[in-house]
Amino acid sequence: MKTLDERKAGTTCSRCGEQRWPFKTWQEPHTCQRCCEVLAGGNARDPLGTDAQHAAAAVARAARNKELGGEIATKIERPTPDMSAV
Repeated sequence: MKTLDERKAGTTCSRCGEQRWPFKTWQEPHTCQRCCEVLAGGNARDPLGTDAQHAAAAVARAARNKELGGEIATKIERPTPDMSAV
């Protein structure tokens, strides 16, 4: 059993390798909540996704940014405030 100081330092997920701080269920080797959800077939993003999944996510992210004005917002010219009246 780990000491409190060791638990505060956290642990790494045995599946994805990310550092986690489990609260209630401390088991060794530790599997993080996201990996448990993926392994159970739930609706969670797999941190170890395939190259195709990473490419699809990048395309979706670019489309969402463009839709929200990500590329356009940087090209908008903003008027300079007139400071002569101050």
